[in-house]
Amino acid sequence: MQWTVRCEISPPNVVLREDHADEIISALEGHAPAVSYSPHTMSVRFCVDADTSKHALQAGFQIISSALKEAGIKAPEASIVGFEAQTLSDLDRSLQESNVPDVVGVAELAKLLKVSKQRASELARKRDFPKPFVILESGPVWRKSTLVYHLKRWRRLPGRPKGKTRRELVKVS
Repeated sequence: MQWTVRCEISPPNVVLREDHADEIISALEGHAPAVSYSPHTMSVRFCVDADTSKHALQAGFQIISSALKEAGIKAPEASIVGFEAQTLSDLDRSLQESNVPDVVGVAELAKLLKVSKQRASELARKRDFPKPFVILESGPVWRKSTLVYHLKRWRRLPGRPKGKTRRELVKVS
């Protein structure tokens, strides 16, 4: 069975460079490697054949240890800060999923609440309303899951406060 192994490396006292990435790729030839790096961290993904996840992890650890030595990165075990294996079919499935959260703007909020956009904006400014995920020039944006959670618990009372007419609410001069 084919597995993909992902390894996050953060070796102390080593500044990672492009030539390190190139050498890792060369050392992992035949394992379909992919490498990304910054000066202090490197992410390496490659394939191994194994019958179980445990064997995939063991094989992956030996392969990456050898590749790091070939690249001249003297990295103790503590340098590996993340290590995982998954089947290629699980990787394919996870890559098909969106990693962008469902978001809601004022227009969508108004539809959820069944009110006008103006009223939705007023309600969103209340202190007990969830803070937006981000505020764009076009207005606030919330994660839909945050709003759904809030709206399930929100004690919303329809209409105006009892005993007040529109004229009493807005002083006429």
